[in-house]
Amino acid sequence: MSAPLLQLENISKTYTVSTFSKKFKVRALHRINLDVQEKEVLGIVGESGSGKSTMARIMLKLLTPDQGAVHYTGNRSEFRREVQVVFQNPYASLNPLKTVYGTLKEVVQVHRLCPKKEIAAHIKRGISDVGLSEEVLPRLPAQLSGGQRQRVALCRSLLLLPRLLVCDEITSALDYITANKIVRMLMSIKNKTGMSLVFIAHNIQLVSMIADRIAIFYNGELVETGDTPTIIESPAHPYTQALIKAATYEELR
Repeated sequence: MSAPLLQLENISKTYTVSTFSKKFKVRALHRINLDVQEKEVLGIVGESGSGKSTMARIMLKLLTPDQGAVHYTGNRSEFRREVQVVFQNPYASLNPLKTVYGTLKEVVQVHRLCPKKEIAAHIKRGISDVGLSEEVLPRLPAQLSGGQRQRVALCRSLLLLPRLLVCDEITSALDYITANKIVRMLMSIKNKTGMSLVFIAHNIQLVSMIADRIAIFYNGELVETGDTPTIIESPAHPYTQALIKAATYEELR
């Protein structure tokens, strides 16, 4: 097997929490070893507080681990362009004072993605790729639905043609039907572009729709990982078994 596109090696992270009377340590991650292969979809599943988002921020080099290292086999000088993210709350990640067109135009101009005269056409193609019409371009984020805002945030990242896209619980605030549509759209884009994808969510049923491999996080530890059919059909860890039991796979099929 070739070297992974991105690798987390022995990652640990602890936060210091302060109260009125004392300070105490909270372990977010403990000795995590995980990799993302080229053109792979890696699903990350775990409950709130299990360390998923901390792991994502370390993976993106937005957060420094207490221990361990992040290895990227791509162009290190292009890391910020090649490794992109879509956060959980699109309303918080989009500038409320900028129109959709203004937000996307800024990305195109900063990274010089195309000649000035081609910017409008480039943005229109990008917005179409995520299933939106040109009608959203003059709107502000407050004038969009949650699903539309998430698609705009996704478009912003995809304009850069990333090698790796990290989706941090992007469906958690959406209803199941909208979340399902977002996941199927991601599958289509991934197949079209060949990018690698890290898809983080609470819902193992939704993750299993898109992931080649699934990693299960529990209490800051990576308790189980394997290809999707193995995890779904033969879960080894009790927490994974509980997740599978709670999912309605009969309805999904």
